[in-house]
Amino acid sequence: MSSPEPLVNLTVLIDRLVPMADPDPVMMLPQTVGWWVVAFGLLVLGLRACWKFFAHHRANAYRKAALDELDAAGANAATVALILRRTALYAFPREDVAGLHGEEWIEFLSQTAEGIQLSETASSALIHGPFELNPRRNAELAQMARQWVETHQRPAC
Repeated sequence: MSSPEPLVNLTVLIDRLVPMADPDPVMMLPQTVGWWVVAFGLLVLGLRACWKFFAHHRANAYRKAALDELDAAGANAATVALILRRTALYAFPREDVAGLHGEEWIEFLSQTAEGIQLSETASSALIHGPFELNPRRNAELAQMARQWVETHQRPAC
């Protein structure tokens, strides 16, 4: 007769198991040239978008400065007229703006921004305001100036 096999319980069987080897780590970098090209293209597009954003922001910084000055000026016609003139000199070539006065100045403002219309009193305040000792206050002029600063179209370079 044969001898009986020793009793094998579950814990003995588990102890006999050999642990599996760990797999090689998966590389997180792209393995093919195509993914490198796509990554480079996305990087270039992202940098270009950032460049355009900051260039646009820098090119329109004068508008923000002019709007801040208009807020501080309130409806003072003389100050509003000076701010408009300074903003136009920055945005347009000096030879196109510096010599304008009177009705030519009003016409220039109307042509360079859409929807700009001034009443007779606002036009008079804009033309004569900088030369008066006690400049009048004109809320319509202040509103038009704000609209012009926000909407005027700079000439294409």
